[in-house]
Amino acid sequence: MRLNEEKLANIGKPLHTFEESFEHAITFLLNPWKIWDMGRLDLRRAVLRLAFADNLTYDRNAGLRTAKTTLPFRYLGCSDAARCGLVEPIGIEPTTSSLRTTRSPN
Repeated sequence: MRLNEEKLANIGKPLHTFEESFEHAITFLLNPWKIWDMGRLDLRRAVLRLAFADNLTYDRNAGLRTAKTTLPFRYLGCSDAARCGLVEPIGIEPTTSSLRTTRSPN
């Protein structure tokens, strides 16, 4: 009876703190190979689910096809800000010279 009461008391509570979860997520994003290299089947399946948006496709003639990666890896692997839809290094506010040329005379 005591075990059931303890289980009921913990329903809805997270298993880990936010800091622990965040640390695990960052560790994975920085180097998923470390987790893959541990060799455990459950961890390898988790890496595949977290890194690839769809199942991996294999072609008999061409081998493994290019897989669609998940959002974090698409943005981490992108080096061209304009192509990735990110703000250019200059910033998003217009410069003062561009304000003068775009204003209409009143």
